[in-house]
Amino acid sequence: MKVRVPPSVQASAKLPAWLKEALPTDSPRAAETLKWTVIARLKQRIEDARNGVVSGTEADPIVAEALLWKEAIADDTATGEPSDTTARMALEDRVDAVADRLGHERAQLLAGIALGTATPLDSHVEAWIKEKAYKGRTEAARRHAIRIFRTWCVDKKVPVTIEAVTRKLAGRFVTEHFVSGGIHAATANKAISGLSSYWEWLAKRGHIEDDANPWHRQFLKVGTGPKGEDGQGIKRPFTDTEVAKLIAGITKQPLADMCRLAALSGARITELAELRVRHLTFNEGEDGTDLSTFRIVDGKTDSAARTVPIHSSTFEMLKARCEGKAASDFVFHELPEQSHAARKRSAPASQAFVRERRELGVDDQMPGVRQSRVDFHSWRRWFIRKAVEALENGAQGFTAWTIADVVGHSKEDGPLPMTMGRYPGVAGTDALRACVESVRFPEAKKRDANA
Repeated sequence: MKVRVPPSVQASAKLPAWLKEALPTDSPRAAETLKWTVIARLKQRIEDARNGVVSGTEADPIVAEALLWKEAIADDTATGEPSDTTARMALEDRVDAVADRLGHERAQLLAGIALGTATPLDSHVEAWIKEKAYKGRTEAARRHAIRIFRTWCVDKKVPVTIEAVTRKLAGRFVTEHFVSGGIHAATANKAISGLSSYWEWLAKRGHIEDDANPWHRQFLKVGTGPKGEDGQGIKRPFTDTEVAKLIAGITKQPLADMCRLAALSGARITELAELRVRHLTFNEGEDGTDLSTFRIVDGKTDSAARTVPIHSSTFEMLKARCEGKAASDFVFHELPEQSHAARKRSAPASQAFVRERRELGVDDQMPGVRQSRVDFHSWRRWFIRKAVEALENGAQGFTAWTIADVVGHSKEDGPLPMTMGRYPGVAGTDALRACVESVRFPEAKKRDANA
């Protein structure tokens, strides 16, 4: 079938003169039934283009055809077509033809979706993404989870429908794709979490029964993988020796300044990349006390939004980076904007850091593990480690809960969650500053003149 595109829409939406769509059938009877739905779809696409709406298409041809049949059957019901000419009657012939050519399962998928007894796996994905307000990397991860499960279902010839996903099928997917595939448990759990979130939303909106989430208790145990000689798991803080080497060796901007700020604040790289001038305050109290801070306004978790005292060792650097800039300007202005929403503004700095630390010989690659045990996040781990050591060595003015406030961890996940987490709120300014100032860069070791 083909529909002519008006010249005005051709120019504005860059569409061809004609929109064409092949009818997914070789049956004249079925074609006569489906053609009006296809024409309506093509006309709607033209109207969407006229209004600036981007239209998508279904990748699975059987699902695409089934949705056409579903619309045709609905139209028949609304118009009261005679029973001997209904789309439902024509569908029966088409299902038989698909069964002969593609097999019983594909035919059942066609019939199930067309008759409304089966729902395509990703029918409600857009509504779910929109309601949950997923963006950037989180949105990309959620879509990736649906995509890899969908691909696996097609490969295994499993019906790609919501109703077909049982707990047994979900468990089979986890075992075959993640466990047998040698994928790290943390990576697997990220995808399983996305699938579970989708099913929870489906239940919330009445598309499935409340207790029908097959992804519950499917998560893999993290921490059972290989460990280093120090007994720590897959990731670790930098050692003081590595910190000294990195701080002295990384000189390119903005990476050098980002490393220093991360080490002396515990901030995540994505948080640093999004810092704007308006998020920093340079103040001095009446008694000469430094009251300078920077604010993390959004982050990875609910606890991420916080105010962090500026460490005395990074004060001049940050002040210089803010001079002459507008309030909306980025502190680390050198980072280029990314063309894709799923790619964070911090991505170039993260990649540059990998190259720099490897050139400086700072790496910890374990056999059979793809990622190094040290990465930019190891600055955050090192900050926490040094703050803990300061407490162990008698530092005063802050507590372990203060460290959680500085780095944006939830205090309600730790001991005394009500007494020390929810009720007292965030630690006071003096305690936060005492925590930050307790962390110092290791002094460079001097060479023995007699060596």
